[in-house]
Amino acid sequence: MTHYQTTVASREKEQWLTRYYFTRAGFSAVWVAAALTVGQQSASIAAALLIIYPAWDAAANFVDASRNGGLGNNRTQAINVAVSSVMTVAVVVALTMSMNWVLGAFGLWAIFSGVLQLGTALRRWRTSGGQWAMILSGGQSAVAGVFFIAQARMPEPPSIANIAGYAGLGAFYFLVSAVWRSASHMRRKTA
Repeated sequence: MTHYQTTVASREKEQWLTRYYFTRAGFSAVWVAAALTVGQQSASIAAALLIIYPAWDAAANFVDASRNGGLGNNRTQAINVAVSSVMTVAVVVALTMSMNWVLGAFGLWAIFSGVLQLGTALRRWRTSGGQWAMILSGGQSAVAGVFFIAQARMPEPPSIANIAGYAGLGAFYFLVSAVWRSASHMRRKTA
């Protein structure tokens, strides 16, 4: 591979990651808006949104890992795909029980996916900018998961709004990382 081909491949990989972070931020923002509007009015829409969220995470991690060398080279994302897929099924089952069970399932998922996101960001630290926001996001996700599990044990039933705040923070961190990466790219271009 020539230097030019390596440079083009590296630039495409960087552009992909920035677009991916913008996409993740956008999806989460739309999800939060839907959760806080129609999700509060309709139990069936709330249920669909609660199933879609971890399923989206599984799909997004799969696509990102595939674009960056495959699941075999991205172990944290491969595990995250499996965890998010299992938790999607767990949410479906929990929905037949109660919202407390759903929040507990989201708590477990937030812990595992947060730690795995943190691992992915640490692995990318040297090669990709904006990873400090992903590290904060992964840590915040794990902490939020602990709070979800505690809230799930409370007698009052939670709602989709409990999870919407968590998703909103995720959107914020993805947006910060995407903007950081875009600004860094522009600075390098002008230098």
